[in-house]
Amino acid sequence: MKFAYRGLLLLLYALAVASCEDKPHASYEELKSNIQRQAESVAILKTAQLAAEGIHGYLIPNETVSLEQRHLVQQENVWREQMFGLIAKRSGQTSEQVGTAFAKLATNAASAPHPTP
Repeated sequence: MKFAYRGLLLLLYALAVASCEDKPHASYEELKSNIQRQAESVAILKTAQLAAEGIHGYLIPNETVSLEQRHLVQQENVWREQMFGLIAKRSGQTSEQVGTAFAKLATNAASAPHPTP
């Protein structure tokens, strides 16, 4: 699942960069770095079923997550919201449409067979 999630994040990032070329490159690099830095932690939460992908593209924590884990989920959702907004702005879609498409990709990636290391 870790490999599929990282691939999904890279795809989302590439779409945002390609669709919003008029923005300063540094802000995208910063956003990409932030998302990648916590990708493994998010994957661990999802694997442990402490968080799940919602139908609108945002993570939903379960009731047993710690305060630190809840903060991680909230931060991930803030960064996703920013990415969805960037993609929506240039693609002519709404942020909700972009988020829903991301959720479908994330669900498909999670259910795909994963290679063994």
